[in-house]
Amino acid sequence: MPASRSELSRWQFELTWSLFEYHLADLTPEDFFWEPTSHCWTIRPDSTPDWADTEPDPVPVPTIAWLTWHIGWWWSVALDHANGRTPRERTEITWPGAETAIA
Repeated sequence: MPASRSELSRWQFELTWSLFEYHLADLTPEDFFWEPTSHCWTIRPDSTPDWADTEPDPVPVPTIAWLTWHIGWWWSVALDHANGRTPRERTEITWPGAETAIA
């Protein structure tokens, strides 16, 4: 019997989350905020992610903190759509590492 949409979504999410945890397990808070260049997007001390409504040129280099927030935002909105809910606004999605890393 073929898998349902929700089963496929759950499988994809669980696979992605497993890889996410595996690759990020040994990082320190400092690693998340490392800026390899002066033109970066990151998570600010008030937990606000850098953002532009139109893509800047050149595109800023994202920090690991920003990338992990972006993944969380993307999955939150994807799951909202899959479950027939109104997608949350970008500003409603907080970075899960904010409580420990920013402190």
